[in-house]
Amino acid sequence: MENKENVLEFELCSFPPALFDSSGLPLEARKPALRDALCSYYKGVGEVDGLPAGNYYFVIDGGSLLQRIPWIRGTSISDIIAQYCKHVTSKYGSAYVVFDGYSASLSTKDTTHMRRNGGAGIKINFDLKSTLHTCKELFLANKNNKQRFIHFLSQTSGHITKHAVHGPDVDIVMTAFELSTEQETVVIEDTDLLCLMCAHFQSSYKNVYFTSAKQEGKVYCIRSLSASFGSNAPRLLFAHALLGCDTTSRVYGIGKSVALKKLQSEEFQKIADIFLLVPHKKTV
Repeated sequence: MENKENVLEFELCSFPPALFDSSGLPLEARKPALRDALCSYYKGVGEVDGLPAGNYYFVIDGGSLLQRIPWIRGTSISDIIAQYCKHVTSKYGSAYVVFDGYSASLSTKDTTHMRRNGGAGIKINFDLKSTLHTCKELFLANKNNKQRFIHFLSQTSGHITKHAVHGPDVDIVMTAFELSTEQETVVIEDTDLLCLMCAHFQSSYKNVYFTSAKQEGKVYCIRSLSASFGSNAPRLLFAHALLGCDTTSRVYGIGKSVALKKLQSEEFQKIADIFLLVPHKKTV
């Protein structure tokens, strides 16, 4: 081989580490970093000190809800479901819970599911009276187990549940906006939802608030946050996808805050609009 010294100047690896980790999965997106960057960049715009007094519709990400409650081996499926019902009722009263559709076919979110649950688990035949003899992670790693558990949970929870058709994040946001035509609404959970709501919020909606179960006390008013972006609000989706979300890899060494700063540049806006299929007026 010629020029060995030149070749060895570069890192040798069986996979591109700028896009993938050692397991072969795309680099996990640092989504909370975008939320933190939003709050820092806009200096608390939209942040409120807890929810104002009043009545609200609560919309919950069912996938995150599944991960939130610990399971104990030797507990029956019906008792585990009762834990979820008690948790939701005690914190939110009546709620709308939107679940992902975990079908046997391939999905763009398979990578996220694999990372969260550690691969593919064994299919288990169970009913409400069955006792859990495996750990939660292995049980939920199998799509069939998860879908069947969600079915039982939906049937017995006493809360309004929906199963995603367009993708859970889109359906959660659509549900929240539909409800907000009647009453102020609170969406519980992650950064993907925050980006979607900021991009698609309309002034005709009543107030919609976003809060994370992991950061209790942090509440954001989507009306104020979306208005702070102005015409750049739809471009936030492009920036989020470009630098890592559930279906795209994080780019090594480039943080989410970089995208927010770039949103202000004319060059970045033009590139984003090409991907978003936004027509531009021709200049003479």
